[in-house]
Amino acid sequence: MNGYLMHLIISYLANKAVKNYIGRHVPD
Repeated sequence: MNGYLMHLIISYLANKAVKNYIGRHVPD
């Protein structure tokens, strides 16, 4: 796996985790 693809995947997972965290702790 090349570094760029790994970076994209990590960014995607981090973004999902942040949105999940915000969604759970901040009411819409």
